[in-house]
Amino acid sequence: MSANNEIHEIIDAIFSRDFHKDFDKRINGETVQQLGIRVVEEYGWENVCPVWQAYAYEHLDTFESLDNFARLSQSAMFCLQKIPNACEFAAFFMYRWDLRDRWDEGGNQIEDFLFTFLYESGHIDMWNCVNENIFEDEEIAKYIAKWREKDGRY
Repeated sequence: MSANNEIHEIIDAIFSRDFHKDFDKRINGETVQQLGIRVVEEYGWENVCPVWQAYAYEHLDTFESLDNFARLSQSAMFCLQKIPNACEFAAFFMYRWDLRDRWDEGGNQIEDFLFTFLYESGHIDMWNCVNENIFEDEEIAKYIAKWREKDGRY
């Protein structure tokens, strides 16, 4: 099996589970965190990241799927990696779902996910995040506009 196919299989195994129901279940003897760390160590983040992002773009069609993805990404330690196109990726989530309107349903958890990978990618200063408002970030806003133009659904 090719490395790319193995990465796809691992990403599918991680994200096809329900965080709230299956989180503590092991995948071939490994926790989500162990599997996430292993796939990055074995194949390199530069190979894992595009597959992870493609999974998000292809499979996240409900707020619940976004919440699940964010929680599992944090568990797999993926959001602690530097994401080359972090603002565009954050904009995808913010374009599709208004997190402020869904705060009590997990919007705060998803914002934590976004803050973490935006920080790790060097876009925001976590230590001064009181002053950071990703909902008013100009670079992210540009990408939200591009998503609207490209997709035209929202």
